[in-house]
Amino acid sequence: MPPPDTSQPAAPHVATAAEQVWVTSRMYAAVAKIALRTYRNPLLAGRAVARLSAQVQRFSAASGPIRFVRVGGRWYTGVYDPAWPSPAFDRWAADALNEELPWRSTHGSLPLVFWALTDRCPLTCGHCSASSGPEGAPGLELSAWMRIMAELQDIGVAQIQLTGGEALTRFDNVLALLRSARPDSDVWMLTSGVGL
Repeated sequence: MPPPDTSQPAAPHVATAAEQVWVTSRMYAAVAKIALRTYRNPLLAGRAVARLSAQVQRFSAASGPIRFVRVGGRWYTGVYDPAWPSPAFDRWAADALNEELPWRSTHGSLPLVFWALTDRCPLTCGHCSASSGPEGAPGLELSAWMRIMAELQDIGVAQIQLTGGEALTRFDNVLALLRSARPDSDVWMLTSGVGL
């Protein structure tokens, strides 16, 4: 069978209510499978999944309704969660289970990192934490960015959100950084889209 055509990105699909129920049940099944493989004891696995489920439900209730979106065969269920199915989701699930019912002596990695790539931004919004305005400091070289990306992935960060200032002021470097990232972390960008 020929490889799929990836020349055009898949259009996003917003889930119906029935699809959200289906996706949620499939995600919990994936977490349960990870728990069974991890704990090797159905009772412990069930207890860990129940604790994690309660934690997720508390967070969901506090954050309000969320619409699931499918892009490229993966479901995005929240802005702070890796897409499912993916290696990043599996990593997040194993670490989250360990937080609820420890199965290893060390805690998992950071589930999420916000990484300000630059303090440059042409918008100079009053509410922004980037202090130096449109010119900004020159910032790190691309080789340093790539080293940091590899280190974040090596320590197991499941989701990396790129921000700034405006990260797109260094568009070519951002593209090179994204190409260097391994699939075991989701990489998102927080952007105004200026210049895109």
